[in-house]
Amino acid sequence: MISAIVCAFRKNKTKGCFIRGCSWVLGLVLLSSAGNALRLMSPQRYQFADTQVAITAPDGYWKMAEASKGSDAPEILFSQDLSVAVVSKRISAIHSLADINSYSQKILGDQFEPAQRCNTEHFTCAHQETTVETSVGLLKDVDYFYLTDDKETVIITVITTPEKHEQNRQAIMAMINSVRSETR
Repeated sequence: MISAIVCAFRKNKTKGCFIRGCSWVLGLVLLSSAGNALRLMSPQRYQFADTQVAITAPDGYWKMAEASKGSDAPEILFSQDLSVAVVSKRISAIHSLADINSYSQKILGDQFEPAQRCNTEHFTCAHQETTVETSVGLLKDVDYFYLTDDKETVIITVITTPEKHEQNRQAIMAMINSVRSETR
């Protein structure tokens, strides 16, 4: 359209001029679209402000829903297409696997199962898995990852539907492995 308008006001109105103008405009649109597609397909880094940890999501389709000022609601990193939500919380009273088990036993009650060690590059890690029923009767798989460093423990909670849990297990573990403390 732009090249057609430019060609209309030019004295030399040739087909070649119009075709070259259209080709340049379409080329710019193609480059812009390719740049947006690459940005969405590349890993994105998000930071949880409350816990001062950063996590890398597999692509740009993840969004950070931040809590409003003065609210006790946590920040949530979520992906609608994968039905996965990630919440982060910092606790200073947990330093060992025994502390993790006693803390989670209070929270989980009958659904408590002992935490298992997991592997991450930057933290000592423990993992628990459980299924909970929401107030509207939906089942959700919840993974608790306790990431401990020298000072404190960060709990990363991953909530997903049972159908999507097994499909996304590798992506979830890759995200947990990418967690880094931003306070260092």
